[in-house]
Amino acid sequence: MLPGKPPPDFRVLIHGVNFALNKRCMALRSARIARMLTEEEEGEERQRQGGVAHELADAPADPAAFEVVARFCHGYLPELSPENVVPVICVASFLEMTEEHSPENLLQRALSFFSSHVLPHWNETLRCLRGGAAVLPHAGRLGLTDDILHSVADKVLAEPLLLRNPVEACDDQKVKRRLFVVDWFAEDLTDLGLDLFVMAIAAVADAGAPPTEVARCLLRYARKRARWNSHRRVVETVEKLLPREKEALQIKPLFQMLQSAIFLRAREECRRGLEERIGSLLAEAAVEDLFIPCHGYARETRHDVGCVERVVAQFCNAAAAGGGSPELGREMFAGLLRMLAWLLGAAGRGGDGVYRAVDAYFCAHGELTESEREEICRAALDCRRLSPAVCEQAAQNERMPLRVVAQVLYVGQMHIREAICGALKDSEGEPARVGRPPPSPARTRKKKMMKKEKKEKKMRSARWGPAATAGGLQKGRGDRGRRRRR
Repeated sequence: MLPGKPPPDFRVLIHGVNFALNKRCMALRSARIARMLTEEEEGEERQRQGGVAHELADAPADPAAFEVVARFCHGYLPELSPENVVPVICVASFLEMTEEHSPENLLQRALSFFSSHVLPHWNETLRCLRGGAAVLPHAGRLGLTDDILHSVADKVLAEPLLLRNPVEACDDQKVKRRLFVVDWFAEDLTDLGLDLFVMAIAAVADAGAPPTEVARCLLRYARKRARWNSHRRVVETVEKLLPREKEALQIKPLFQMLQSAIFLRAREECRRGLEERIGSLLAEAAVEDLFIPCHGYARETRHDVGCVERVVAQFCNAAAAGGGSPELGREMFAGLLRMLAWLLGAAGRGGDGVYRAVDAYFCAHGELTESEREEICRAALDCRRLSPAVCEQAAQNERMPLRVVAQVLYVGQMHIREAICGALKDSEGEPARVGRPPPSPARTRKKKMMKKEKKEKKMRSARWGPAATAGGLQKGRGDRGRRRRR
């Protein structure tokens, strides 16, 4: 029940909350309630029981906003704020509290407050957007959502630093100077919920905000929200909104987001999108950035080797196509090769990935000399770990140094010899040596006897000492015989 006069004579139910109101006061301000009361047939018995209970289940607001509207209808000043002005406008529009029905009505007052006290200011605009989340569909039909988003976009275009952290947006001197300024912004766009943030950042990007600031804000939002709780949806949504221009991205936050995507088991297209962006910026990465940990109980290695291999391959493919980063120096690339080779070796995989990375790098950097190519190959390319198919391809590759081609040919011959040995072993049931005649039976028996005698000699020596050997025993018998003759 609302305090003060006149006394209530009917009830309204708003989302489970019962309001005791006065018919005359409500009908004087609301055309919808006046029409509802006029059309309804009231019985004497129900009137004596204290009024009719009307449920407004489709009212676009919570009980707190409806209480502001009801108090205004009963003669109180409206308590408007950036947080409740949008719900109040929605309720006033739903109840048809227009100027045609009653002069100086609530709908016009709330709209004036929205235009003069909310939209001109950054903090109030974000608070208003956050406060109207519950009535977003109705606010969109009234055009309030578009007004808020246009206000946010216009302010970001005028001051792109609004997309950054409020404290990180300026240096220490500016922070000290602006801490005492009332109008200095404190609201952060990344404090919004996911749906509101997506709407706001999309409006900002469409308005032409700098892609670098948009990408930085997106990555900061993903880092903050993924740390609070396991929000896989946040990472997947932010990845879709990230710009494709590599000039707008930073390599460190992308690696952090990729690790979050792997940990949260994000969708395959989300991880591949992040790997593609990282591959285009690989020249800016450090070797330790690619030590991406594995997650899950079934992991075979500590690091995600497949992810690293895809990132390096993405860079090499882009470089070979002319869209990569040509400023990746030989030392940096050699370090990446060593790291990739180490990860592949730890995972028990061959070196085909290293060869493909080297070949793509050579294809993109045709100006390298023979000695420079050899230096890169010596860094991590182990020809003994190449598969037979890759060995055959490398032997015919004109971009490979001659020394590497010679090593590959030798390894290829070893693969052929092992294949022949395996075929002979399978056909005869015993190992065979290529290029040598099989040993004779007499020679085989002699070797077995020598091994047996050697084993017995070691056993006697371990049990009785040096005297237990054949020579030691013979020497001992001779000494005892000489002592008897004396």
